[in-house]
Amino acid sequence: MVDEEKENEKIQDENGILNKNYEIEYIIEKCSTDLLFYKVIIVGDYESGKGKIASLLFNKEYNDNYSPTISVDISNYQIKINNEIIQISFWIPINNQEFLNAVNFFRNASLAIIVYSTDNRSSFDSAEYIHNKINCYCFNCIKFLVGNNIRSEEYREVPKLDKEYMKNFGFDLLMEVSSETGYNIENLKKNIIYYLYLKEKEDYLLLEEALNKIGKNKKKKNNIFNLSYNLK
Repeated sequence: MVDEEKENEKIQDENGILNKNYEIEYIIEKCSTDLLFYKVIIVGDYESGKGKIASLLFNKEYNDNYSPTISVDISNYQIKINNEIIQISFWIPINNQEFLNAVNFFRNASLAIIVYSTDNRSSFDSAEYIHNKINCYCFNCIKFLVGNNIRSEEYREVPKLDKEYMKNFGFDLLMEVSSETGYNIENLKKNIIYYLYLKEKEDYLLLEEALNKIGKNKKKKNNIFNLSYNLK
């Protein structure tokens, strides 16, 4: 299990996630129309453990004996990051067959988290099918593929995925977590916030810095041209 944790950390570190310094001060369940809003859908086979992962993300109590229905669980959270507050709305369908052809479910999604069970090959096959649906309905959204280690490593049916798989299928992040032990759930939470909000902010700052450099270089060239012209 220790080697498995190190391997996951290595993959995330290569993506530059674990080295980001930011602090989630609190998470509260609340809805507001005045905040920057992000919609996140968490989807997967009914045996993938997506509901339990969601409950760990939200610090909610999970009921193992729930009955699948056609409903969608929607939870709105205000999250304070470095003194800035954003709102994330999580949409988790209970019955996959109902939501797969529901355009409204996918509409305006900023992030799609596809969950599969590492010890259930059929749940991984379902994840690939769901991924194709997401590409049809919200192809511009950020996409995570999350493997859930429900049982021990000896029951694994899906091999560990690498960055080549992530690149070929257009995922922004690959992770493995455990809904049973809570392993990597906190990192998943941080990645959600990073990709939704902080990465966009970092990209904007990098763009602004690049534009400033271009502006300074142009000004410097103009000054050299003017100096040369005045010396003639």
